[in-house]
Amino acid sequence: CILGESFLKEGQLRAAAVWYRAALLCRMPEDRRSFVYPEAYGYVPLMQLCVILSQLGEEEEACRMNEQALLLRPGDGAALYNRAYFARRLNKARRNLEKSGWEA
Repeated sequence: CILGESFLKEGQLRAAAVWYRAALLCRMPEDRRSFVYPEAYGYVPLMQLCVILSQLGEEEEACRMNEQALLLRPGDGAALYNRAYFARRLNKARRNLEKSGWEA
């Protein structure tokens, strides 16, 4: 997550997404004698990917990342807010497609 955060701060969204996706592939250490931040192995990279993908215009994938985050933390205020946001955005996009004659 640290590399993803660094690239995100520099505005390099695609590079940040690569590192947040890599964080999702990491397994949490079983040896708990060291400091472990469990959210860095799921919730945090999912929520960051949600934001990044939305900024890149990949709304449906961003929505999927958000829904996965909600599976890890049901009832999370930020993820529930995002759910409502994506419902509005995706429904608006579908209506616009339908008006233009394209099927969603």
